[in-house]
Amino acid sequence: MTLVVARKRPDSATIVCDTKLTPPNDGRWTLADQANKIVCLESGWSIAYAGHVDYANDAVKRLLSSNPSAFKDIRDPLLAIHKEARGNNCDIDFIILAKPPSLHIHKICDGKCVPCASAAWIGDANAFSIFQEIFHLPDGAGHPLLRPRNDAMAGLDLEESNLRQPGDDERPEQLKNKMMKAIRAVIEDNNTPSVGGFSICLFIDKHGRSFWPRISVNLNSQSASTPGRDLIYGWAETGDFNYSVMIGKNPEDNFVAFYFRLTQRALVFRCWDDELPYGKFFEVGPPDECHDALEKMFALPIWSLVMERGASGAYELRDRGAPPL
Repeated sequence: MTLVVARKRPDSATIVCDTKLTPPNDGRWTLADQANKIVCLESGWSIAYAGHVDYANDAVKRLLSSNPSAFKDIRDPLLAIHKEARGNNCDIDFIILAKPPSLHIHKICDGKCVPCASAAWIGDANAFSIFQEIFHLPDGAGHPLLRPRNDAMAGLDLEESNLRQPGDDERPEQLKNKMMKAIRAVIEDNNTPSVGGFSICLFIDKHGRSFWPRISVNLNSQSASTPGRDLIYGWAETGDFNYSVMIGKNPEDNFVAFYFRLTQRALVFRCWDDELPYGKFFEVGPPDECHDALEKMFALPIWSLVMERGASGAYELRDRGAPPL
């Protein structure tokens, strides 16, 4: 299972998800069992899925190959696949998010497609309950799943780019930031094993639609070394769990890359051969070359955030390749 949550306001919409895929036959989960649960169609529509991978893959292949622009041409095949899965005692649910300006949300579950006023979720019910608990916390409130700032395990997530701060272009960022905080908390909760991997966010407003870049810096981590963690973070006892989320400037490329600074590897999600956006690992190179390396490797423009030391000596967050307003 998984967790996908979509919310909208009059002028924007946000979808967040985890990347964990449940291995077949209750097998052991590995870093290779991951996929982006959000898919952008060239026509401007966006869909998300939760459930059986084979049925989800069939749905994504159909829509990517036909690129429908009318709602019924998206709803009907997804509803048919959903009902087929139910007939075979399998689960596959979908969220459909319309392109601007309407941003209408529809949810396919329990054998039908229903409109949702301002929010929808699919996946693990217990995980969604925890998501809601975190999402509705007052600003500044603590929670056992939220690391305190002065904790030795404290982490820092930089989500805002210089061009995307509310003071610059008045994008409604608060909803996105609260949803990202909530989905990350669910992923890190050991009591929700069906949700895991990494968090991915799609944000839509009058400027367009984009997956969202991020820098995650975790200092002084005391986590034990494991083969799985070493694959992406290197030797875990060094405490270097830093990574950057780099995204394709064109949302229909469905490109999201997690670059791990220490191992110089990237976990890349994209629709390989018009199938589900599974994650694959690539050797990329050092941090100052990773942006150009990924652009050259995949022949597409990339948007990333860069932490640089400014003239004053303080570190500053800068955009690289940000989509034009």
